[in-house]
Amino acid sequence: MDTIGIWIAAILTIAIYSFLFKENKMFTFAEHLFLGLAVGHAAVLGYQNVMNSAVNPLVQKGQMMWLVPLLGGALLFTRLFPPYAWLSRIPLGFMMGVAAGLSLKRAIDSEFWAQAAATVNLGLTSLDNVLYLVTVVAVLVYFFFGVSEKSPGGAAVMSVGKLGQYLMMIAFGASLGSTIMARLSLVIGRLQFLFGTWIPILPK
Repeated sequence: MDTIGIWIAAILTIAIYSFLFKENKMFTFAEHLFLGLAVGHAAVLGYQNVMNSAVNPLVQKGQMMWLVPLLGGALLFTRLFPPYAWLSRIPLGFMMGVAAGLSLKRAIDSEFWAQAAATVNLGLTSLDNVLYLVTVVAVLVYFFFGVSEKSPGGAAVMSVGKLGQYLMMIAFGASLGSTIMARLSLVIGRLQFLFGTWIPILPK
């Protein structure tokens, strides 16, 4: 059984990577198979989630509060019936509002206040801290457009802003490099599977 699974995984891996040469029927089949399995898996998990989280507590324990999310979920399906499609906007708007509120609160707390407080309280006790503070100040100056180069001290401000631009390019490059390395790690894992498990030609 393990051997069959290894062969299926290897064939599907090769079918996906065949897209690097050109789109073909092998890739299309593997793509559709993956999407079909993903949708089927999501549908089963969604059904189990609804049954375990709402229907069973409502029916078995009499928790009537679960009628509200069940009704909202049912209203989403009114999009399939044009005369009543407007009803789907009610639960959709509620979900979008809750998601936006939670995301905004989390973003302000973690990505603004917490980072600002940590930056203000950062001591100049190491080279890393000094570099961090210089980067923060230089990048903020780059986005400060209220100073003209011809104004007193404007040339100095523009020079600091130029430094901030270079530092941003370094940060973006490091982020891109990190993303590429993460993708390469996935490729390496697949190659190790193909030539280490499927066709064991790599040294162990």
